[in-house]
Amino acid sequence: MAETVVWGPWWRSSYSSGGDNCVDAAATSDGTRVRVRDSKAPDESPCMFSADGWVALLTDVADARPGIAPALRAGDKETARPDLDLKAAVWRPAGPDAEFAFVDHADGITYVVLRQDMVVLVFTMAEWDAFLAGVRDGEFVLEHLVLLAKLEAEAARAAVVAAQTGSVVDSLIADRRAEAVRELRERH
Repeated sequence: MAETVVWGPWWRSSYSSGGDNCVDAAATSDGTRVRVRDSKAPDESPCMFSADGWVALLTDVADARPGIAPALRAGDKETARPDLDLKAAVWRPAGPDAEFAFVDHADGITYVVLRQDMVVLVFTMAEWDAFLAGVRDGEFVLEHLVLLAKLEAEAARAAVVAAQTGSVVDSLIADRRAEAVRELRERH
């Protein structure tokens, strides 16, 4: 019987300030795809990468920083988004099929834009810096994201068994997932 491929949970950098202001990533349990989203806009389409594309993206952005001082205030990216001049931006590769740019806005704040085909994600410098710190510390290594996805698949299988047999395995699933997350954090 072929194993079902599932998406893992969204992962964000330990450097993120929490809340919904983060760059999130998730992988499939077979490790063939990774998706990226803005946690503040979870209903928008994510950027999708192949495994090789994800590795290339991490390499391409690892040392990316604009040649300007970071903004001192966070900015309101939802308000600024429609006014960002993406045509004037200097685009850099982000893997083989995406690109990113640092885009100045009239509000005096620089935003980071990641785009792929018709998907455009906008991040503040604080969000991007937290993501880059996590990238540099290995928090977004494909193997980590795949492990989380496999745990998600394991949880789904256990839930089906529990439903069929009437047993309660929720605490075991939660313990196993928490243990895996601790293991990932300790590797950094």
